Amino acid sequence: MSFKATLFIFDKEYPLLKLDYNLAKPVDYTGRPQGRTLGGKIYTTFAATKDDSGIYEAMFSPDQMVQGYIRVYKRDGMQKDFDIKFANTFVINANTRFNHDGTVNLLMDVEFSALIMKIRDSLYVSPANPSNPFVENNVTPTVRDEEDTEEKEDVIFTARLERDENTYNGEFGFDWMRDNYQEICENYEALKTEYNPITIEGKEYFVPWLSMFPDQDNVSLLLKVDITQGKAKRDDVIKLPATDGIRFDPEEVKVKDAEKGEVMVKVFCDSPLTKDTSIELLDKNDAIVGKINVVKNDTVYDLDIKFVKVCKEQHLEGLKDKFDRNLDRIEDFLINGSLNQALIKPKILEKNFDNLEFLNLDDVPDEYFNNKILNSKGMRLLQERCKSVQNFKGVVVFYLSLESGKSAGADAQLFPLNGQFINLYINSVLKTDLPHEIGHILGLEHIFKEKKDYIENRKKNISYLEGELTKNKTLEGNEKYNQVQVLDNISKINQIIVEERRKIEEYKSILKNNKYKFTESSTTNLMDYRNEGKDFYHWQWLVMQQEINTYYK
Repeated sequence: MSFKATLFIFDKEYPLLKLDYNLAKPVDYTGRPQGRTLGGKIYTTFAATKDDSGIYEAMFSPDQMVQGYIRVYKRDGMQKDFDIKFANTFVINANTRFNHDGTVNLLMDVEFSALIMKIRDSLYVSPANPSNPFVENNVTPTVRDEEDTEEKEDVIFTARLERDENTYNGEFGFDWMRDNYQEICENYEALKTEYNPITIEGKEYFVPWLSMFPDQDNVSLLLKVDITQGKAKRDDVIKLPATDGIRFDPEEVKVKDAEKGEVMVKVFCDSPLTKDTSIELLDKNDAIVGKINVVKNDTVYDLDIKFVKVCKEQHLEGLKDKFDRNLDRIEDFLINGSLNQALIKPKILEKNFDNLEFLNLDDVPDEYFNNKILNSKGMRLLQERCKSVQNFKGVVVFYLSLESGKSAGADAQLFPLNGQFINLYINSVLKTDLPHEIGHILGLEHIFKEKKDYIENRKKNISYLEGELTKNKTLEGNEKYNQVQVLDNISKINQIIVEERRKIEEYKSILKNNKYKFTESSTTNLMDYRNEGKDFYHWQWLVMQQEINTYYK
């Protein structure tokens, strides 16, 4: 019995979430077959992609026939069990479903009606089938020994390790140069240097980055090859040598197997790495065909987290219900699906809602609210009243019964650099909300260019304040004006100008750590918007680690 199947059609691969196919014979009243086998219906469910135009075009066409196959795998999810081939097939139903609670939000149910199907070695043919594409002129092909037809020249190829997008859930850190970065990154040429480009067989090769804990046992990567010349022979292999405590299973893979794109390689770290380790992938002649970097992991970065309940007395029960329902999911994603990529071990210090510090909104005056939304003054008031932050160097999460007043379910400030507060609102529904905001606390900007220029805004403020300062200075010594008030105004304006300039310098230091900008909503990065965030970049791992060492130890 298998647990994985993939649909191959329109030059695309669709990992299936559900598969049914049906063949049946009509029977008489005695239960005996009466007539020929009917059916040919194939029912599939899979995650929608950015481009499913092939399915829709076939659906809209009254006579377009398609061809493809479904590969069903054995229990290991890598070896082929059997294929279901279909041709002269119509797309007769395409249903799209959205579910915001699921791990896959946009699903497609597609039904095919095949006039000819080949299941394993058995053939189903509808009476309406016009041809049999599975044979050529009904001539039995001559089977030759593969060794007789192999080329004598060595194959030229490169090998690379990738994460399996069908199964990856952030269990480890893996960052690589994506194919579309040239189109979506504003400073692509600078970005290239982050992936230590080398030349293999005359082609530019970008080296991926892997992060994992010592003794972590759930790191698996896909091994793939790009053949540029020749054809792989039986003795062509890819060697993955153990290096500095990193080892692979298997340690050697046939190129022919890797060509299929289905070979999973397990990675183990048997001893902590005291420095970044680079591992070369080799061919049968020990020539370099690929490479991977594994980051140093001899230091683990602890991050303590405290929750504080923030609501009116009457909303305590409802807030408790949401907290109890969601805490395990929030904690699991922090520990196993996000911050772990930066070798950060978050710890929620108190999980019993009744024991959390309570900030009662009944005690907050109306002037701190704008249409039931807590304004910036109200947030500052809560931070001043919060006792959990005293003598504490971790992150404080305000768990609020209020809505944020915007689409985001959480927010946090980049400033000051040692800031600790995150607001998690009642309208927070995404498991990515908290790690995204912790990213801000730990020095990460959004990976896209903001609409407002922070430095320019600060400079405009300074320019305005300097004008006010000049006005007040002209009043010095003028008996018509209260000189105590004038001097006080000058002092306060000077203080604000100093603070604005400090913010500019702080922001410049943040910019140095966030120098790459991408098109908004075009990546899987957790600091992007409106996407299924699942990863941090390798330079973001370092930024968060440095911030913990500097401010949160």
